[in-house]
Amino acid sequence: MRKSFVSLAALALLAVSHAQDRSKFGNFDAITAARLRAHLEFVASDLLEGRDTPSRGQDVAALYVATQLKLWGVK
Repeated sequence: MRKSFVSLAALALLAVSHAQDRSKFGNFDAITAARLRAHLEFVASDLLEGRDTPSRGQDVAALYVATQLKLWGVK
């Protein structure tokens, strides 16, 4: 439960930072509850094996978040 909360909080922070500067990072209206839920469901899924440290699941989660940030224009 705690890991899901941390994941949700991280995704919420990403969304807020993405939304704060439309001209730099894109369309604020593109952030929806459904999209945030989809990100959370992936990061919290059993496929990531609980994201223990160190683990393959943690590496996949980190790569996923980094990829999303790159897609949003974060360097």
